[in-house]
This record gives sequence, C-alpha cells and structure tokens, in this order.
Amino acid sequence: MRALGFIACAAVCVAGADAAAQGLPVSNGFGAAVLDVRAGKVTRFLPHTYASWDEGTTTPNLAFDAFFGVRADGRNAWLAAEPASESGCVDGATPALMVQAFAGLGVET
Repeated sequence: MRALGFIACAAVCVAGADAAAQGLPVSNGFGAAVLDVRAGKVTRFLPHTYASWDEGTTTPNLAFDAFFGVRADGRNAWLAAEPASESGCVDGATPALMVQAFAGLGVET
C-alpha cells in the first residue's frame, strides 16, 4: 500500500504555465508519478525516484491505463474522458491537483 499512498502525500510538484503540457510530477522520496492533465490519467508510476535502478537497469513504469473513475446518479464514467477545468499544485507546492466535472459534481484528483 505504500506505493499507492505516495500520490496523496507527494513531496514534489512543478507549477507554472507549462505544467499542464508537461504533466504534474509527484513524489514522496520512495516513488514517483506523473499526472498527465491532458490525458486525464497517471502516465508514469515509478517504484522509486531514479530513472535507473543501477547501471543498465531501467526503472519500470508501473502505470498502464491508470486513470480515475466516478459513479453518480446511477451513471458512471472514466474521468480520462472528461476535460480538466483546473490543474496545478495545492498551495503552490504539493500535491498535484486536477479538477474535473461529471453529473454536476466537481471531482478533485
């Protein structure tokens, strides 16, 4: 469960005009992820923060179709299909935030 928990307790977030274009990286020192706002999903989910485990061993990307879903008023949808109305960093620091709407609800990821 530690691997999933790092998204909520992220320690790094890049803000700025190009943040949505590049994705919003989050990390807690044990793992790292990239939230792609345009795609509406997590596109990189790494078991540690470095690009390689060692010389010659690339860190695996554990995110394959990792996106969020919602169910409301008897309807359900994958949020990757809903555009983000807002994105960035909470309080200019951490963690990454993406706001989407579905069935009259505001969904914060």
